[in-house]
Amino acid sequence: MAFFFSPKSGGTSLRAFLFHAENGFAFRDYSVQGARVDANMLAANYRFNRIDHSELEGYRRFALVRDPVRRFLSGYSNRVLHYRELSIEAAGQRPAARGFAARSRHRDLCRELHRLPALFEAAGTAFPETAKVHRQ
Repeated sequence: MAFFFSPKSGGTSLRAFLFHAENGFAFRDYSVQGARVDANMLAANYRFNRIDHSELEGYRRFALVRDPVRRFLSGYSNRVLHYRELSIEAAGQRPAARGFAARSRHRDLCRELHRLPALFEAAGTAFPETAKVHRQ
């Protein structure tokens, strides 16, 4: 079996499920020489377009995807509202220095949606999904 998934689309849950189905017990994190091993390390996630698919002939293949709008809103809720990565306390004055209005708690998503990738870049936080969009 070969599977591909987009980030934040359930890949970790699927790995854990497949581990349990094959072994009869739930995966538990463990350490090897002090390095933590978790369910994400059970199977590598290779980019779909970088795989020689001829090597997968005869395999049952499937992909996990997620609605991009829901993924974006989930990321915004997690990174901006929950972890407050764009707050003055977390990002400092870097966003304000690049022309983004300073707010102590939350940003207005609707007003600043088109500027969000640049805002994350200015804040120095990693939000790879928006960074890819911003560079295109």
